[in-house]
Amino acid sequence: LRWLHSGESVILFGPVGVGKAHAAQALGHQAVRQGANVRFAKTSRIPAELAGGHADRTWDRRMRERRRVAAGTG
Repeated sequence: LRWLHSGESVILFGPVGVGKAHAAQALGHQAVRQGANVRFAKTSRIPAELAGGHADRTWDRRMRERRRVAAGTG
């Protein structure tokens, strides 16, 4: 987990069905065990989640939650 301790990001890419989500969840699990805050999201779902914030007027709250986890405080 050197990437975690140095504040770097991890991007997994490849064809469908090769285990990217499984690997990401395993990395997240290990990061949590070391005290990190983790949020798992498929990139295809993030725009829809944030767009929903416009519909139900929760855009600001959703963005605060994203920033809080990204900053490691939530």
